[in-house]
Amino acid sequence: ASMPLKEMTDVVEAIDSIDVMTDYLGNTPIEDQIFQLYKYDISTDLDDSSSYILYIEPGDLMLDDAAEYQKLTPLGKTMKDANTELASKVLKKLGYSEEEVAAKIENCLAFETQLASVMMSKADQAKPDYLQKIDNHYTRQELQAAQGGVPLIATSEEAAGYPKMESYL
Repeated sequence: ASMPLKEMTDVVEAIDSIDVMTDYLGNTPIEDQIFQLYKYDISTDLDDSSSYILYIEPGDLMLDDAAEYQKLTPLGKTMKDANTELASKVLKKLGYSEEEVAAKIENCLAFETQLASVMMSKADQAKPDYLQKIDNHYTRQELQAAQGGVPLIATSEEAAGYPKMESYL
């Protein structure tokens, strides 16, 4: 029963280039992806409540808050310990050795540390000017140019099934 999860884990671990990641994120249905670098939501535009916009935001982190990767708090340690234990149990059930489990968790935290360095912390998100900071509108053409090798548009339309939009936030 755990084989599909192991196969999905192996596919993600085999990602070794931006091209392979682009293919995975852009062509794998969202429900079949076991990680998301970013999430989508369609909602009303922050500037015009009569129109809809596709929001693109960072994915979830193992320690929940980007600030925890710079300075671990007691709550962050609790999150890290609990999530490490959970991940360890799941990975062992999938047949990975103790050494493989430790390496996978270490790799995950190292990758998330890199991601967290460019993400807003929970404290930043609670500041009064947060909505102004994230109110970055892009036309479809602007987002195509800005997305680089990360397939934001392909993921939203092909993998997640969102409609083609002309405005993104």
